[in-house]
Amino acid sequence: YKSITWSECTLRKYLNNEFINYTFNSNIIKMIKKISLENPDYCITIDEKKINTKGGPSTEDRVFCLSMDEVKKYFKNNNAEVAKPTDYCLSQVEEDYKKFFVDNKTGGGSFWLRTPGSLQNFAIIMKGSGLVNDVGISVDNASVGIRPALWLHLES
Repeated sequence: YKSITWSECTLRKYLNNEFINYTFNSNIIKMIKKISLENPDYCITIDEKKINTKGGPSTEDRVFCLSMDEVKKYFKNNNAEVAKPTDYCLSQVEEDYKKFFVDNKTGGGSFWLRTPGSLQNFAIIMKGSGLVNDVGISVDNASVGIRPALWLHLES
């Protein structure tokens, strides 16, 4: 629970180290493109007050969380944004947090975006309903999942 940007985030380090090496074999890892990600500052108006948070420097990543701009670009409707958690995923969530993690109507789970929230220790999330929480929540919140993204080079 501290002021942070995507470039310094422990989730970023996890996705590009432990996660990628545990999830994929070496042949698949070679096919996952390392790309440059822009992490722009975020501006939101709350109660007529303009709030700016730092997005941080660009990063080079193979696996990442989408930004709010990427969600708008790649998901054309709220149904596409709903991510239904797997049984394994649900088994990792403490019982007290499941009611915050899973939306009752859609069955979707909330997941982190790399866009900062209204405070430097907040990040934007996609709620299980498929809607964006554009204020964000504390980066140490245990009721939010991960929906990893990557670019796969199929000619490799």
